[in-house]
Amino acid sequence: MNGIKKVFGSKAASAVVAVILIAGLLMCAFFVSRHVCHDCIGEDCEICQCIMLCRENLTSLADITTACSSIAAFALILITLCATFDASSFADDTLISCKVRLNN
Repeated sequence: MNGIKKVFGSKAASAVVAVILIAGLLMCAFFVSRHVCHDCIGEDCEICQCIMLCRENLTSLADITTACSSIAAFALILITLCATFDASSFADDTLISCKVRLNN
């Protein structure tokens, strides 16, 4: 665990990883957009294989992003509900809590 913290512990390293990830995704999207209408030579077309790999990368990132955003939305809703309904709002009012004098 300490080895992971040493590698990814600093903010600068995280920023570099994020920039590399975004650059790679932009390059994939650019490659697909530029070569989508190429002259395909058939089953062993290298451009088609690269396009397929780039599309898989973009699709997997979209799936991860969707999953993370849905988990974050669920957590936000749960935190909002917990903050709105605290334990005292569920307590029943009793005669003693309302300080009603009970005479015989």
